[in-house]
Amino acid sequence: MKKLKFIGALLLFILLVVLNICIYSRIFRLHSERAAKESSSQTGKESAGEDTAETEENTDGSIPSENTVSVGEKAEENGASGQPIIHGASTARHRKVPAVNDAVLATIPAFSVMNESENLFLNVIAGYDDNDYSYTMVNACIPEDGSPADQPAPVTLTLPPNELGRTYELQVYSTAEGKIVFLRKGLTPGSTVTIYNLTPGDICGYQIFFEEYPITLTEQDTDNQQLTLPKKFYTSGSFRTLPFEMRGIRTDSLHNVRDLGGWATLDGRHVKYGLIYRGSAFDGGQEKLISDSDTALFKDRLGIKNELDLRWDSEIMLDDVSILGNDINYRRVPMELYITFIEDEENGEQLNQIFDMLLEDGPLYFHCAIGCDRTGTLSFLLLGLLGVSESDINKEYELSSFSTYGLRTRDNPESYYREMIFHIKENYEGSSLAEKIQNYLLSRGVSIEKLNAFKAKMVE
Repeated sequence: MKKLKFIGALLLFILLVVLNICIYSRIFRLHSERAAKESSSQTGKESAGEDTAETEENTDGSIPSENTVSVGEKAEENGASGQPIIHGASTARHRKVPAVNDAVLATIPAFSVMNESENLFLNVIAGYDDNDYSYTMVNACIPEDGSPADQPAPVTLTLPPNELGRTYELQVYSTAEGKIVFLRKGLTPGSTVTIYNLTPGDICGYQIFFEEYPITLTEQDTDNQQLTLPKKFYTSGSFRTLPFEMRGIRTDSLHNVRDLGGWATLDGRHVKYGLIYRGSAFDGGQEKLISDSDTALFKDRLGIKNELDLRWDSEIMLDDVSILGNDINYRRVPMELYITFIEDEENGEQLNQIFDMLLEDGPLYFHCAIGCDRTGTLSFLLLGLLGVSESDINKEYELSSFSTYGLRTRDNPESYYREMIFHIKENYEGSSLAEKIQNYLLSRGVSIEKLNAFKAKMVE
């Protein structure tokens, strides 16, 4: 009799599970059909190629500093249906997120990926005077205690409580990258989760699932039988990141790492994200510096396929092989820094090798030892060629001051950074810095075909 009662209870439990799955499947299909209709309707109302996303700012010009999303306790509060709510989303990796109408955009929480020091320096303080290199403004933005401030701001999700105390699984999908960029299991109710390295201008959808949960049947004649509640969808939502911000990369073992994308050009376009990254070396010459988790970040998340190493023989750990692995296209092009490199009339072969690497398929990471000086020299040439303003190029260079490697400022007479810029501006023809840099590179034997191909690849 006990066995018959237990079997009956078990069959009833299975029936309830199957019924629950059917209900959620039906909701999922209805939501998908409705979302497709809404997306089609919105697309028809929008002008082709028009981007309506706007940066949300406080009254003092600063960005929102509290990057926290509190997840609703009920799925219905978020319009949840078993999939992330992603309005107007595209699955293309690191491409511009399609325009979303203002009404829909206003319902999606927006957050900055820059920390307070970076925001103060880049968004609040005015730009530089291109004709006056006697001053810098980065000193006023560095934390008073001198601590490094090169780590980006995260988006923080606060998970809802639940009566049973069941743990959660969280998945975050990036529209810009076209994939799940965050997956964490075993999360406790009420806990917070920090999500780093998101692309500015991205729209992200998240899903929260109840994980499997063991229960004990304690009713009479069940003999305390153990059952397991299956994994089940709980709720979903979405958030977005502010567009066209500087994108720093958080790592556990390296410093001064950032995406070269996001900068505005003088003709109204922007440098693309996710194609070129700059930073410090993966090894210190005699020892490996990059952690296993950061190796996975660079290869799996950032998708690095190419490594351009600007160091000399005495500085490297492995010869002609990337620390990231044999599947990375690695090239070492040793170079001097600042005016010493720019004035070298024999640097044409180095520059051609560099642009050959820049035109390889897949994202590229370039570095010297600490990602400041030789890396800063190449960044100046690349951003200048793409048409980024001189003031913004100076600020991009000075961002290294927020790292652990000390100040890098435009007014320092001992670094010869400003002398490098003066040399280009005074010795090469052109109505803009971009034209002068292009003529400099042409004079060193880099073909116009390579330069145009690089510009076409990098700017949108």
